[in-house]
Amino acid sequence: MVEAPPAGLARGNSTVSNFEAAVDAIVSGDTGTLAALLHDHPELVRARSTREHRSTLLHYVSANGVEDFRQKTPKNILDITKLLLDAGADVNAESDAYSGRSTTLGLTATSWHPENAGIQLPLMELLIDHGAIIDGPDGGSAVNGCLHNGRGEAAEFLRVAGPGWIWKARPESGDSTSSTALSMTTAASSRQQPSNK
Repeated sequence: MVEAPPAGLARGNSTVSNFEAAVDAIVSGDTGTLAALLHDHPELVRARSTREHRSTLLHYVSANGVEDFRQKTPKNILDITKLLLDAGADVNAESDAYSGRSTTLGLTATSWHPENAGIQLPLMELLIDHGAIIDGPDGGSAVNGCLHNGRGEAAEFLRVAGPGWIWKARPESGDSTSSTALSMTTAASSRQQPSNK
């Protein structure tokens, strides 16, 4: 069954058409177009798809839970993800994919596409470094989700990363005032990466 295009797509420069253009830029690895769209329409980073899954732009980096034809992982997906996060994307936003409460980290950890592209673990690390919650918002185990979907390496990565991650406030770079930013760090101040087998 072919999904009908979203309402409003035909109207040039509408929120829907700009969102769809941004998604196309994400899945094709077109950072220039994505940066221009985010610059001209900064509200896009918080917008949601009008499709049933109601995903944000950041969800599309997972190549999971979105339209089948858009489940692609370009080689520069880390740059794309950084661009979205720097523009203010909510790393813990939930989509309605797979009955809801799906986060970008959970979708990435269970996705074949970033794994096949050899970028799954660095992408997961980037999301975690930006505050992604490892276990599901409903208390579901991300490790179990990975195992259920045949993503053993991602499961091991999350198993190692999960228990040692703590929130720590640190001063902004170059800022001697009391303002802080949240960062993730391990209790031992260094992260152990799962070994590649």
